[in-house]
Amino acid sequence: MRSVRTLSSYVGREIGVFASLSILGVTALLASQQLIERLDQLMSVGIDPADLPRVMLFMLALLAPHVLPIGFAFGITLALARLSRNSELLAIASLGVGIRAVLLPAVGVALVIAAASSWLIGDVEPTARLGLRQHLADIALRGTIVESERFRGLEDRVIYVDERSDDGGLRGVMIFDNTNEMRPFVTFAQSGLLRYDDAERVLRLVLNDGQILVDPDARDPDRVQLVSFDTFEYAFDALSMLGHRYSRRNTDEISSDELVDIVGGAPLRDVRKPNREAYAVELYRRQAMPWAPVWFAMAAVGLGMGRARSRALSLVLCTLVVFAYYASTMLCLYLAGESELPSRLAAWLPNLLFGVLGALLVWRAGRSSGE
Repeated sequence: MRSVRTLSSYVGREIGVFASLSILGVTALLASQQLIERLDQLMSVGIDPADLPRVMLFMLALLAPHVLPIGFAFGITLALARLSRNSELLAIASLGVGIRAVLLPAVGVALVIAAASSWLIGDVEPTARLGLRQHLADIALRGTIVESERFRGLEDRVIYVDERSDDGGLRGVMIFDNTNEMRPFVTFAQSGLLRYDDAERVLRLVLNDGQILVDPDARDPDRVQLVSFDTFEYAFDALSMLGHRYSRRNTDEISSDELVDIVGGAPLRDVRKPNREAYAVELYRRQAMPWAPVWFAMAAVGLGMGRARSRALSLVLCTLVVFAYYASTMLCLYLAGESELPSRLAAWLPNLLFGVLGALLVWRAGRSSGE
């Protein structure tokens, strides 16, 4: 038993080292890809260099639940390929300790990765998705919602300025406000200052030297009000200008506890989709997908035990397994969204299939090693 523990500890260290390096590599690759893909969007909203660290933090939080299982899959594949190429797996099998010395540490590391993935998918990812979307909205509102010589229609408002400086200074301001259809008004100002309140998500325009022209009341059409002012503060909810896209949450932006309540019949508040089944699909997805590293570990051990394969071939096999798992998961979730499969079955079916596949591969490898 001591020899089994010693060999398992050695194999576990190898898997941990290669998995850590692979996770770092996959993180760098996917983070760079995401940043490049979002570069146009970030530039279009007027992102400032000071905003980049926070945006990158959100992006890493979004990538982490997917990077961990994928990086682990490549890491364990590379570790077993090295052990196999150096005939260490063959030596382990010849000692009579069997496949347990490899399978137990592989599954042990996989369970740690699965626990971390469960926390990331259930708590970190939805918070990061909502935070990133609102942060980009904040940047857009702060930077580009009011531009020089451009009419901006914002729901029941139209804003125009002749000139806007980098520090928020305004010259030649015109605001048409029709939020009260009975008493719309137009404001003209010689100058002003634009400020965005991040905490309350409110735009504040402090206007100087101007006039407010109020349209006649329907009950008194001959009466027009004209009010002059030295200073006038005009403020309104910034997110309301962007419509429900930013005030209502997607299914993947809702906490797991709230998803449980919604699936159980709680009222739908501040959410986009009225179909309750979509929230059930998301809830079961978060419960099922963290188990992926366990099936990846079983498949890697089953495919790698006792066979000397090149690193390239091992990576190809790993890529096929990972792609097949996530492709089947996406297909099942799509069918659940189209009401072709029950939501719980759709989320857990890939786990069932790959669990059986992994068990068969491990059983086959055990038989070939004499167990």
